[in-house]
Amino acid sequence: MGCGKGSVNGMVKIKQWLGVVVSLSFAGYVQAEAITAADLVQAQAKTVFIPAAERFASQSTALQTASETLCQQPSAAQLQQTRLRWQDAATAWFRLGGVQAGPVLQRKSARQVFFHPTRPARIEAAIVGEEDGESVAARGLPAVEYLLWQDGDTLATLKQSARCAYLVRITQDVVTEAKAIQQEWQQEASRTYSEADALARLNETFNVTLAAVDGLDKKLDKALHSGQKSAEGVRSGSSRLLWEAQAEAINALVGVPLGKGLAGWVTWQDQFTVARELVSRSQDVCHVLHTLNRQRTPKEGLQAAKDKLAALRSYLDDQVARAVNASVSFNDADGD
Repeated sequence: MGCGKGSVNGMVKIKQWLGVVVSLSFAGYVQAEAITAADLVQAQAKTVFIPAAERFASQSTALQTASETLCQQPSAAQLQQTRLRWQDAATAWFRLGGVQAGPVLQRKSARQVFFHPTRPARIEAAIVGEEDGESVAARGLPAVEYLLWQDGDTLATLKQSARCAYLVRITQDVVTEAKAIQQEWQQEASRTYSEADALARLNETFNVTLAAVDGLDKKLDKALHSGQKSAEGVRSGSSRLLWEAQAEAINALVGVPLGKGLAGWVTWQDQFTVARELVSRSQDVCHVLHTLNRQRTPKEGLQAAKDKLAALRSYLDDQVARAVNASVSFNDADGD
């Protein structure tokens, strides 16, 4: 999964879910007649969500291990390693939870894993036992970020036993949630769907993708007009990295290459031109955010990213919705 510009105009070979290799081109597609809505739903789980959930569970476990090592053997080198593991875990989270679907949506995992904005006073109170340690405002990856990027001498503050113990505890909480999500996505992939249930799940996928596009646009708009002071990951300097990761999540669920996600659903309706344009617009968003992540002065890039998101949003709302006969509904899946 990534935001690099892929070649979308040539022949795309996709190993279909029925074990058949079907050659597709944007000039002339070949459709597997036996594919059902249930196949599309299971393909999403197996090719998009389960790999992302596995990656998040692995990276959050690595963060927990690094945090334990930091507390046992504090050093500047280990602090740096733990910070890198935090960035890996946070990026993996946005590649999974950047589009909140299935168990992530049902469990309200975004509040457990990445409650935002960070509440330093609540975290400090929880460390000394004055705040309910179960409060989402004092837990999750933002709280870990706060502890790993303290103002002043972070290493010295983490040598305080209560602070380091709290760091380990909340990283363990993230791992617990990550493993629960992974297990539930595996169960989803093996579930038997009626055609009506599968179509309802595909419609949910469409709506949570819309919500993710809107949510990312709100973040970029806020950064463009109000600065990045309150952006996710700002303490660690990771905001643009996390925006790119969310764009990757959207891109993966749209379905790049074709054969999974929303583009697979559109293709299933024989709307090949719409599928091609959907993929192209999603890749445009991903590419511009990949570029933004590497710019020193991001203002121009932020506007360019917003423009590409608007183009994707309008196409989803119009051409894609009509192609698959989707019902647009409102939900809180953008995590705001």
